[in-house]
Amino acid sequence: MLATQMKLVERLMRALKEHDEATYRHSRRVKSLAHDLALALGLPEVDAAEVALAAGVHDVGKLKVDAMVLQKTFKLHSGDWGSLIAHPVDGAEMLEDIPLLADLAPAVLHHHERWDGRGYPHCLRGEQIPLASRIIAIVDVFDAISSHRPYRTPMTSREALDYVAREAGGAFDPRIVWVFLHNFSERHQTRLAANA
Repeated sequence: MLATQMKLVERLMRALKEHDEATYRHSRRVKSLAHDLALALGLPEVDAAEVALAAGVHDVGKLKVDAMVLQKTFKLHSGDWGSLIAHPVDGAEMLEDIPLLADLAPAVLHHHERWDGRGYPHCLRGEQIPLASRIIAIVDVFDAISSHRPYRTPMTSREALDYVAREAGGAFDPRIVWVFLHNFSERHQTRLAANA
């Protein structure tokens, strides 16, 4: 079953590549980082692989966002933001329609929730947020802020790590932040720079 799930995730990621190359590259990096962070947290390989699959399609809902919006080099207007913040719900609904990927839907739905309860779409807090979502949230933000975007220059790896550290207990699960900072991120800085 895992092999079939992997094939389906790859198909969805290829669709993302056709829609927006930057989102595809970001999803690739987040998939790899989430897998490694899950292992660093002590999850068994089978569970880490499932986290990685969810991470690979965490932005699949952006297939419903106009590619022009994703590629804008200037400030987005409220209509653009509305379509963007709907992507976790859209992505989860897409996955729920694919029986072999339906188990990934909760991780995708909640990857923009915050530990402090100020995230979206359901304002979950703390351990109400699925563990996979809490893992994806950290590596998603870390990669996003340390990668080039048309509308801003990237943070250095050090600046991005400092940002993640400051958000422990705010945006992110503090225990996972600790693992990310102390057991994980330094091993990947060179690879992240090469893949940016």
